[in-house]
Order: sequence, then structure tokens, then C-alpha cells
Amino acid sequence: MLKLLPNVVNIEVTKYDEVIYTETDENGDKLTALPLSKLASGMKGIIAMVGDMILRLFESQPHINNPSELTGIVIIDELDLHLHPTWQRKFPNLLSSVFPKVQFITSTHSAIPLLGAPKNSIILNVQRDKKQGITLQKLSDNLYEDAKYSDVSALLLNFFDNSPVISNNLENILKQFYALKINEQLTEEQKNELQNIEKELDNTFVGINIHDYRFLKFLKLMKKMGYDPKKRLPDIELSKDEIAEFRKEFEEYYQ
Repeated sequence: MLKLLPNVVNIEVTKYDEVIYTETDENGDKLTALPLSKLASGMKGIIAMVGDMILRLFESQPHINNPSELTGIVIIDELDLHLHPTWQRKFPNLLSSVFPKVQFITSTHSAIPLLGAPKNSIILNVQRDKKQGITLQKLSDNLYEDAKYSDVSALLLNFFDNSPVISNNLENILKQFYALKINEQLTEEQKNELQNIEKELDNTFVGINIHDYRFLKFLKLMKKMGYDPKKRLPDIELSKDEIAEFRKEFEEYYQ
């Protein structure tokens, strides 16, 4: 149980049959032991989930003493619920390491648990509509390999069909920037506005990209293809001529 509890170093039963948990702070120093009722929601959730799972598995396999020898299929809804982002990433692999013979089927609305997916993980996208009902689409046969060098932004794009999560303010500024950047007939007022936006973006993580001439070429190419920067970029099917033009524009990447 200790392996699955964030920062918990000891679990003991008092003389009053009360179970108390001792946690450590960020420096590794022990904190005051607390009963279950006073633990954080995420900790309570893990204890309840893992405790219930262990009881059920041992009841069905009373001849087994080692948790690593338990077998079965465990379904967990909303694996990320109430968990700190760090533990959303660690928890999937921890479960599989403590219970290597158990198959876990979990759901999540967060991309972070995918970063900690154990080997041989499969990811399915569940959709529901009135016409087709519930449908499944396999997105990856080996999530461990597909996510090995990914960050949350890449996972949101690849598996959640979503753009990287940024603030509403930055999203609005970027929309203004894109619209002005691909306009080749700016008024003096618009030029000043673009200059001010560029200065503001220089202080953000996107600042290193906005002055890259290749980025400007890409924006102009997307404009030529009918891309509206104020809308979500749709799936685009390119003709052979359009692909050839794209390769010509960015030929340095194909050398």
C-alpha cells in the first residue's frame, strides 16, 4: 500500500484501533500523523480504491499471500480524479508494478496519466452519439512507446484532438497575431498593433517562434489554402500539386 500513496512513509493502527498515516513534506521531513478522515481527497481516493481492490482480489484468491501474484481485471473510472498532476503521471505505472499480473482498464479526461503508461498499454477513444451509440476507436497499440518522448501538449493534440491548453488571454492574442501576420496589406494602425503584439509575445514561451521566417511562410501558405486563423484548423486533404507546393516552400526540411 505504501508504494501507492504519495509521500506516505508509515501506516499504523493505534491502541484505539484507529489507522493513522504519516506523510513527509517536500524536504522529506515527517509530518504529524493523521487519521483517514483528515487526509486530502486524493489520498482518501487512492486508499479507498486500492483497499477495495486488494480485498476483492484476495477474497477471490485466498491461497495467495503476495500482491504481485494476484491476477484479475480491474476497471477504474476517472483514474486522475483528485490526484496531483505529479501523481497522475506516476500512478498508472505504479499500479502495474505492484500488481503486474492484473489487467487495468481505466478512463481519464486528463492527458497526464498517459505520460506514465506502462509498457504494452493500449489507448481507446470512446465516443457516443444518438445514431451510432457507443463506439470505440483504437488510437495506439503501444502507448508506452508513443508517449515515451511526449509532453502534455503533444498528447492533447495526438490523442484528445485538442490544442495545447493555454490561457484565454494568450489564445486571443495569438488569434490577433495570426490574422495580422498573414495580411500583406496592413494599415499603419494595424502595423503598430502587430508590433505591440510581437513585443508582448516576446515575453512568452511562443516568442522564439514568431520571428522565424519559416513560420511566416507557413502562415501565408495556410492563408492561400483558405485557413481562417479565427477558427479551429480542420482536417485538410491536400492534392498532389498542393503537397508539391508545400514541399517546395519548406524544401530545407526534406533535404
